[in-house]
Amino acid sequence: MSQTYKLIIDKEGVNHVKVFKAEGDGYTNHWNFPLTGDEDPIVFSEFYNETQFVVMNWNGWLRAYDAADKTLLFEIDFKGNIDVKAVLSLDKTKLYIAFRNESNHNCLVQLTLDAIKVETFELPDILGKSLQIRKDGNLLFYRTDSEHKQHKSIPPFLFCIGCNKLRRNRIRIGLCSAICF
Repeated sequence: MSQTYKLIIDKEGVNHVKVFKAEGDGYTNHWNFPLTGDEDPIVFSEFYNETQFVVMNWNGWLRAYDAADKTLLFEIDFKGNIDVKAVLSLDKTKLYIAFRNESNHNCLVQLTLDAIKVETFELPDILGKSLQIRKDGNLLFYRTDSEHKQHKSIPPFLFCIGCNKLRRNRIRIGLCSAICF
């Protein structure tokens, strides 16, 4: 989180980004710009270092900006279905994005922000209403019965993904499942 800047996203037809800069005891308006061509809801917007931030809509259109230079750093459209989720790693060097792609496969993207390196992993059917990062740096997905197809009576699921491992193991303990990469 930036101590120098604050970020506000407004929806006025298209999405508008407003960046405020710390001055004295308050903040002044530093930079305003529209997200041209993007009328979809913004589901993630956050600073990943003191001056740089990301903005992503619910279809996975991601843009990164530098508030100090007032520039677009990069943009990637992951072309997900609505309800894309994202979370920054604890050290804010990586962005994790979970979505269902155009082929209807569940995906997890690990984006290394300083090198703009994208790694994509296919996931089992674990996407749900929540994607969080735990204190140990692992990702936590939560899915409820009402989200399962064909309205089968299935209890809620918790899935944990270890982001620093490259092997794929599945451990099932009661109502809780864990998947490690």
